[in-house]
Amino acid sequence: MNIRNYIAGTALFLASTFSVSAQTDGYQISARTSGVADTTVYLIGSNVDTLGTTRMNHGNFFFQGKVSKPEVAYIRLANGVGAIPVMLENANFQMLASANGVTIVGGDYQKLYNDYMAVSNGTRAEQDKFQKNMQEAQQEGNQMKMQGFTSSFATYVEKARKQEVALWNDCAKSFVGTYLLLTNMQDMPATMVRARYDQLPQAEQLSSMGKVISEYLEKVERIMVGKTAPDFTLTTIEGDSLDMYSLKGKVKIIDFWASWCAPCRREMPTLVKLYKDYQTKGLEILSVSIDEKKDAWKNAIFEDGNTWKNVSDLKGAKSPVVALYGIKSIPFMVVVDENNKIVAVNLRGKALEDKIAELLK
Repeated sequence: MNIRNYIAGTALFLASTFSVSAQTDGYQISARTSGVADTTVYLIGSNVDTLGTTRMNHGNFFFQGKVSKPEVAYIRLANGVGAIPVMLENANFQMLASANGVTIVGGDYQKLYNDYMAVSNGTRAEQDKFQKNMQEAQQEGNQMKMQGFTSSFATYVEKARKQEVALWNDCAKSFVGTYLLLTNMQDMPATMVRARYDQLPQAEQLSSMGKVISEYLEKVERIMVGKTAPDFTLTTIEGDSLDMYSLKGKVKIIDFWASWCAPCRREMPTLVKLYKDYQTKGLEILSVSIDEKKDAWKNAIFEDGNTWKNVSDLKGAKSPVVALYGIKSIPFMVVVDENNKIVAVNLRGKALEDKIAELLK
């Protein structure tokens, strides 16, 4: 579908549906889709209860009902495709969906959500554009272009950041903020997640979505700088049991890695050098493998010249230690002092070298 025709069609559809008299006693969702085979459509509430079931007819479908309070609902197709969020309240909604995207309008809460997502998506698009321009300028060796792109992008980001914060402050007063935080928290620094969670009304913090955020914070805040690193016991490559706290050193690097992880293997020369330079000054390293196959783990240790303690339970991503440390990707490194207090998280390369030099100078 031509994008201009799609935009024009969107405007025409939304304008026509807005001519319907306002519905205040319940909600109505009028939807038009293209490129989707007719099927059963479900409206699922935030507590995973089915609020409505209908049949798509020539790409169109319709829901109506009443909610006792506003909530996030999801439109799903019978084949499991799609989980389109709707900031549901007792109001009229219009939805238009095609290969070009989904548009939903109607209700104050949906407008809050749409405004926030417009800024967020705009920032991502601008970032992609900036990266493309910078790559082209680098290939040309044009420093002036690079400086110009960097300056203009910085100006855009600062303006967008102020808009995002202002919109967030409005969203944070309702379930919209809870939903936005839930769906974006893994891409945010833990400190920001905590600050935004604390902004939510108590009722939202105690909601099902709020509890998920709280549980996530409990995990990620275990490994923040200043916290005591949680202890664990795993099996060494030699088959012995080793407790993390039993490994003594003025400074310890806890290195989460795997034999199949290319970025992890690229970090090993840094660790080998650090161990050689600082072991006699009090550095210890404990490498925790997220492998499932012992032979692959053992071979990687030998190939990389890794001579410090290595442990694993060979459970891969299902290892309890992965959950204990809230690990989402590897390599992941935690630097602790002699009392197992965390002094740095996820440093690599030169940054890790500088931190160890600072701590053991």
